[in-house]
Amino acid sequence: MAGNASTDESNSHAEHASHGEIATSGEIGLTYQGRPRTHGFRLSLVDAFVVLLAAVVTLATIDATGGFSWLLLFVVLHFFLFCNVFRVRRAPELVWAFTFLANCGVWIATGHVDLLGIVGSQCLITLGILINEMRSPNYHGIFARRINSRLDDYLAGRADVVERNSLSKS
Repeated sequence: MAGNASTDESNSHAEHASHGEIATSGEIGLTYQGRPRTHGFRLSLVDAFVVLLAAVVTLATIDATGGFSWLLLFVVLHFFLFCNVFRVRRAPELVWAFTFLANCGVWIATGHVDLLGIVGSQCLITLGILINEMRSPNYHGIFARRINSRLDDYLAGRADVVERNSLSKS
């Protein structure tokens, strides 16, 4: 807590934090952009527009691409899932992107490109990343208040709790 905070003030801050609010400037953890950290699901008009546009483009090009335009929607929906629902950190997002490209490359190299094979195997990667993220003290996505007992430490930006990406440790 901030310097000389009284017990009543401390309880007030904890009460605010339990409702997803950040109560005092002494307790605010800031993002690299200088904004307070937040948690839970988020949605903006730009996000909704991008998902809608991807759906329209996918449906409009299904015949021309032999159905492979579904991969566009698959990638955009994963971006939405990672950024807006589960709020996955950047390193695991990049792992997912790399494995998606490698996954597609392997299917292409074998000469047997199977849309369901690509999607199915990539969903296993997605599941692993989401489970790893939800077990982290940095988890701040949907249901973070229920899942992450250290959420308030993450929101306050306490460096001793906010660990580096656990995927990079393995």
